[in-house]
Amino acid sequence: MSEDSEQVKYADETSIAIKNDLDLYAVWQSEENTVKIIFWANTSEDDSENVIQYVEKNTSVNLRANSFTKENYTFAGWLTDTEHTNADYVDKATVSISSDLNLYALWMDASKTGTVILHSNTEEDETITLYFSYTDFNVHTLA
Repeated sequence: MSEDSEQVKYADETSIAIKNDLDLYAVWQSEENTVKIIFWANTSEDDSENVIQYVEKNTSVNLRANSFTKENYTFAGWLTDTEHTNADYVDKATVSISSDLNLYALWMDASKTGTVILHSNTEEDETITLYFSYTDFNVHTLA
């Protein structure tokens, strides 16, 4: 990226593997054109742990990677409503939103959870990990 670029390569607080020298330039957004995504840990009934990501309205962006943990549970995606039982978004999903959004971590019992890892098979070898319950023998749709 260059100092003139308006494209965000790495979201705030993103973890990256650095292989060479790297120059990073801040990208600023107008407050009136910005929406807030609040990621809730959803680890207990009175959970107040959250992380906030600000993004440009109606622009395709990747959700920040999950940073929450819950003992004996596997993170399985993001819910838009705590009443949902299946993830509305996978970790680091690409979204475009027009208003503030609350996302709640979906947790699955680690002893009953399987994974499918999708590799981009590119130089950066980005991956998406999908989780499923061993007790749910339905057909699963890959992202």
